[in-house]
Amino acid sequence: MTFSPVSLFAGNITVEGGMMSKIRFEIEKLITTEQGVRVLTLTLVEPPSFSSPTSRQEVDRYSVRFLPEPDRRQEGFDDRGNHLMTAVWEYPPPVVVARVTFELVNSTILTEITTNAPFPVKSTAGETAVYLEPTRLVQADDPSIRERSDALTRGSRTQFEAVHRVISWVMENMSYVSPSPRCDARYSLECGRGNCQNYSHLCAALLRASGIPVRIVNGITLKKPFHVRGKENSLTFRMGQGRHSWIEVWFPDLGWVPFDPYRTVMFVANRFVRVEVGSDNSETVQDGRVRWTTEKNSGARSRSQETISAEFPVDMVALDGTDERIGPGSLLLCPPVGTVHEHVECEEMPVTVCAVPAMHSQPRSSFSSLRSGCDLSRTAHIGDSAAGVIDLGDGWFEEVRSGGDAAFSPSFLSICP
Repeated sequence: MTFSPVSLFAGNITVEGGMMSKIRFEIEKLITTEQGVRVLTLTLVEPPSFSSPTSRQEVDRYSVRFLPEPDRRQEGFDDRGNHLMTAVWEYPPPVVVARVTFELVNSTILTEITTNAPFPVKSTAGETAVYLEPTRLVQADDPSIRERSDALTRGSRTQFEAVHRVISWVMENMSYVSPSPRCDARYSLECGRGNCQNYSHLCAALLRASGIPVRIVNGITLKKPFHVRGKENSLTFRMGQGRHSWIEVWFPDLGWVPFDPYRTVMFVANRFVRVEVGSDNSETVQDGRVRWTTEKNSGARSRSQETISAEFPVDMVALDGTDERIGPGSLLLCPPVGTVHEHVECEEMPVTVCAVPAMHSQPRSSFSSLRSGCDLSRTAHIGDSAAGVIDLGDGWFEEVRSGGDAAFSPSFLSICP
């Protein structure tokens, strides 16, 4: 049977159609160093070509240019299969520039997906097993995480049903804030707020606790808007241009399938550029990573600024949305999925009042207000500015980035005919 996602947790739109774009992409990394920096390193990750049941990313003509040229380069693959290149400068000049360029053909294909992967999940082995393990940021073994996961997935007959319940519940019970003082799953569950990393880590923890493998993706979203046509109006989606975190869920009959836990199920738009993957966001920090050593007691440091640009020589979008008119909460997009799905009630999330600094909270829009044609513009937090320095020991230091989190504060506009 065809399931058009209907949930008691969120307002749902079934989306069908496709997106295909040719993109010319460039990132410029400008690093300034103070006198006393002895060794400077910059790590970059080459974005891979990748395909899933709903998306395809084809990367071509990847190139890196440095000014000045580094004293040496080191290349290799990490334990998660990411292709790393680290450039090293000894006694670097005051300014170092790295310019990364490549071309993309990015496609999103939203037709009916059929999955009958059972739940509970059968044993998982091989390379996917590592994405069941708890980590410092994805505490899948925490008693409160396990209790919530069991409550959400109990009675699910298919893996898709279990995943949809978790994603819907997180969307309905989390509020977006940026910056977030912590990004781990336990904090996210207790406080009910956070940025893209919080959403990704909480979803990953709840799903891993139920036996479903999940990995974290670090990538970049592009600001070019796109439209989903409806019978009464159309929705325009605009994302910030910057770094973003999302997840991929393993289905035994589909492979890895992307989800943006704040907005989409079983797909991401082709404005998402996939760069690296890991067990949590502490592993997906390699692209653009800046580290250095200093002369003894110099206190010197390095700072970086990142500029992202993209051109769309070809951009074809044809997406049609069907308003399911069910769900009082957040807007959730999903392609039609062929499986069996049942609806269950779920109590609201118990929220602890946390002692955190004041943060800018982005109010979530109800689906009814989208239908009314209200301007629900929200300001995106864009950037990659340094938030501080970590002492790594043995004389090494690392720049802490604030994490652009650009895609999690998009503007949603309802355009009536």
